[in-house]
Amino acid sequence: MRYEFKKQPKNRKRNFLIGLAICGLAGVIAGNSRKVNINEPRALNPNNSIERVVDAEISEVRESNEASEPGDYKVRYPNPKYDKDDNFASDTEEMTFARGVYGEGRGELSNEDYIYGYAQTVKNRASIKNKNVKEILLENKLKKVKDKNGKEKEIRVWQYSCFSPRDVNYKKLKDPIKFSGEDIWRKCYDFSRKMLDKDCKPKNEVQEKLRTATNYWVDIASPPSWAYKDNDRKKGLREPLAVVSVNKGENKAYFYSFKHP
Repeated sequence: MRYEFKKQPKNRKRNFLIGLAICGLAGVIAGNSRKVNINEPRALNPNNSIERVVDAEISEVRESNEASEPGDYKVRYPNPKYDKDDNFASDTEEMTFARGVYGEGRGELSNEDYIYGYAQTVKNRASIKNKNVKEILLENKLKKVKDKNGKEKEIRVWQYSCFSPRDVNYKKLKDPIKFSGEDIWRKCYDFSRKMLDKDCKPKNEVQEKLRTATNYWVDIASPPSWAYKDNDRKKGLREPLAVVSVNKGENKAYFYSFKHP
């Protein structure tokens, strides 16, 4: 018993020191495990507050970088500013289509039937003439007209007037972000890309009718000659394929389908 009494304090001291060492080592390991290397892939762990903080910080940096470059769409949205006067020859098909959507309907982007109808006129003309969308939008020709004095002259006309240098929209088409901001341009670009997708289908009965549209006019101006039966104003207007309200219901857009638009 005397031997055991003398040895007991030593055992307790040794066990205490071993336990202290183990706790210290565990603390070091735990501390190291909380260091997050953002360059290494990590498993998703919604309960790990440290990883959530790091991810939030990374997100804030990315958002800050994007906000500091308002006109630079390096990934999805190429900058639409165009300085040359060459009928947008350097544009991609998506870019030209987006300019068309912007020029013809930036004020009606929430009016899906109207925007869909406009886009279908472009796509259907391209299909009928065996051309691409860009070629249709930029297509132009000389036309004889009479001036105020009745004198005949030739002017160049485009199928879609917003692409004409004489049109009030033309300078806006060359720099949409400057005149309307990023949000409007992004919506136009997204819509044009969606409409170029062959799987883009009509959403309702009106859009189903508009699938074959090739021409349209809006009653803020007088009807064009082709809107009349046999191009004769005396015979009255043709029956439209579909009629869509625009300008918050104050005006209407009339759509037609022709074999040879």
